[in-house]
Amino acid sequence: MKNKRRWVITIVILSIIAMALSACDLEEINHSHDWSDWTVTTSASCITAGIETRICAGNASHTEIRFVPVDPDAHVWGNWVVTIPVTATTDGLETGTCMHNSSHTETRIIIALNHTCSWGWGGGWFRTTSPTCVSTGVETRMCSHNSSHRETRSVPIDPDAHVWGNWAVSIPLTETTDGLEARTCIYHSSQSETRIIQHAAHNWGEWVVTQVPTETVDGVETRHCQYSACTFEQTRIFSYATGTAGLEYVFDPSSGFTVIRGTVDSGDVYIPAYHLYAGEYVPITSIGDYAFFGCSSLTSITIPFLDVELGNNLFNYDVPTSLKTVVITGGDNIPNSAFYGCTGLTSITIPNSVTSIGDYAFFGCSSLTSITIPNSVTSIGDYAFFGCSSLTSITILAAMPPAIGSHHNLYMQIFVPAGSVDAYKTIWSFYGVNPDIIKAIE
Repeated sequence: MKNKRRWVITIVILSIIAMALSACDLEEINHSHDWSDWTVTTSASCITAGIETRICAGNASHTEIRFVPVDPDAHVWGNWVVTIPVTATTDGLETGTCMHNSSHTETRIIIALNHTCSWGWGGGWFRTTSPTCVSTGVETRMCSHNSSHRETRSVPIDPDAHVWGNWAVSIPLTETTDGLEARTCIYHSSQSETRIIQHAAHNWGEWVVTQVPTETVDGVETRHCQYSACTFEQTRIFSYATGTAGLEYVFDPSSGFTVIRGTVDSGDVYIPAYHLYAGEYVPITSIGDYAFFGCSSLTSITIPFLDVELGNNLFNYDVPTSLKTVVITGGDNIPNSAFYGCTGLTSITIPNSVTSIGDYAFFGCSSLTSITIPNSVTSIGDYAFFGCSSLTSITILAAMPPAIGSHHNLYMQIFVPAGSVDAYKTIWSFYGVNPDIIKAIE
């Protein structure tokens, strides 16, 4: 009897489950989709169809797709390329090509300039080849409407513009008599000049230390001639400055030392010109990439007078706002992003050995108010002074305008040598520099 009752209960439970499953299946079968709007998931191009999708609001796993026909006008154009250059009298032509299909192109006309050349301020002449004592020089000017339109004119021979050869001893000096050196113009052998070589018959005393070496100052010895009527003295460095304690030096036998921060993280940092290695002074030739990353409390950095190569991103974009002063006393370039984001920097000294200033070199130096660029600089990179919001003037000592890019960001007062103002205005106006901001150095 009990077994029979158990069978009845089991049959009832199974029947209930079956009815529930049947109801679920029926609901699934009879489900009416509530479709969303069609959404573009892949755009059509000029060569391929696109795809649109919609989703059921009742069940997100139910989706439908449909194709969007090829759109013959859905091109993605590359940059315009000049295919026929414009001249002063004839139109030019530029062509754009679809990045999906190179057979799809479009063109546009570059209207002929049809202008009378404007040669700029003061006739726009600037010297491209200096005259010598035997040959004429050349001056050039460029049309302010089109830099390909140029004129040249001859500069007369300058009888005093000699190019001298090396000094050669013509009368040897002795211990008691002066000698004589002479040199000759390499263009005109009849032109020469001489200078006296003072005799070396001094009675020198002992070397005496007059400057003890420190982290920032070389040790110096001095000696004097012992003759009562002679005031001659000589000096020599006997020990080089040691540099800020804690700096780390990495030795390369082929080139010298590279310096990095080591344990230095604050204060004034002085990088020495030499480092003592195995009893010999070896030059510091480079500062490593990211050399001062993490130095949160630096106030100044001095870089030696030797031809030191600066590493890229010295601070890895983590520049302490405490850094106020940078003195560069050597090297031939300031690399890309060298002082990127030095927001506290108020003073930068650039030596006459630097020939190029890299892209973003002083990007974001918002406390810098003025800067002097020496006459050795021949190029200034893009965005070199972008974000220097307090920079009101730049003084450039080069007679020939340095090369600049289209993203120069030069909008402050620019002071240049008086004889070069016209050249700067003529050349830099092609790159969008307002000629009215270019002034003569007083």
